[in-house]
Amino acid sequence: TFDGEIIHAIEYDNAQPYAGKTVLCVGAKPSGLDISREIGLVAKHVYLSDSACDKMQTFGNVSLMPRMQSIDENGAVHF
Repeated sequence: TFDGEIIHAIEYDNAQPYAGKTVLCVGAKPSGLDISREIGLVAKHVYLSDSACDKMQTFGNVSLMPRMQSIDENGAVHF
């Protein structure tokens, strides 16, 4: 099972708790884009999942991904 942290954008304050981590941000509307950009400055990698995306596109350490489909029992994310 996934044992990481899950928060809503309204709970986000700053990027420092995500320094060096791999982060999944769901939704590429203004809040998701802003948060992904900020976290991308300190995170190991950010995956930004968006329903309007049809294929993976990577910009530095931020990857725009198609809609997330599931997280399996081993914690792997499937797009």
